Amino acid sequence: MRMNQIKRTSARKIGFASRLREAMHDAGHIAKRAAKGGVDAKALKEAIGLHTVESARRYIEGLATPSEDKIDHIAAWLKINVQWLRDGEGPKHGGAVSSLSPVEHELLDDLRHCTDSDKQTLRALAKALRAKIG
Repeated sequence: MRMNQIKRTSARKIGFASRLREAMHDAGHIAKRAAKGGVDAKALKEAIGLHTVESARRYIEGLATPSEDKIDHIAAWLKINVQWLRDGEGPKHGGAVSSLSPVEHELLDDLRHCTDSDKQTLRALAKALRAKIG
């Protein structure tokens, strides 16, 4: 990786982390004990279904950037514009706020890990359930 690419990647992670901390702070997810970043990593872990608090801490500190679907999930949880969270573009509130619930995000994540055959089966099941409900 070239030095310019490394700098851009680092700047993107740091920018994301700064916006994440700001939004979490605004939403009241403040750390109960002294923590780097001052926000509650456990709340982030639980809200988006991470396996460890360490993963959440890495997002908060700018050491890692979550996947696109996790960013969408975080934006929905914090009720903020996903573009603002991801790239710092647009208003913090309003704009492209994910309309999916946490359960819908989990289902979508599960679906992404299915085989094509399983996806066809699930699609048929969903159509049958929708027809049954009316």
